[in-house]
Amino acid sequence: MRWSTFCVSFAILVTACKLLEDGQPSMKTVMQKGFKGDNSLLKRIIEGKATQQEKNQFVTYVETLPGFTPKKGSGWSKKATAVVHAAKAVRDGAGDLDALKTVTNCRSCHEPHKVYPPGKNPFTPKDAKGR
Repeated sequence: MRWSTFCVSFAILVTACKLLEDGQPSMKTVMQKGFKGDNSLLKRIIEGKATQQEKNQFVTYVETLPGFTPKKGSGWSKKATAVVHAAKAVRDGAGDLDALKTVTNCRSCHEPHKVYPPGKNPFTPKDAKGR
């Protein structure tokens, strides 16, 4: 019984440490939990399925964005701050979902700021053969 309690406690601690770096979620956590996929917080908010707790969690995630430094490009701070303002407005009931959709457009940040491995940039135009 004690051993299983220890194992569960350890698993929870390890998970918490992976999700948080210096008391804040990592960029990877913010993107995966907040923005990516059909079960992301952003998608749930836009579809009107998010609870108030999920909206609060999303705001917590996006509040970390201005503190990150992208590997390339400029204008990050302005874009990240716009996401924070739109998320807070929606959370507080005063926001416009269309405004949140606009400022959370993946391409608007990924294209100028994310460094992709060669041949993996989804925003690079494909040739006639689909490559």
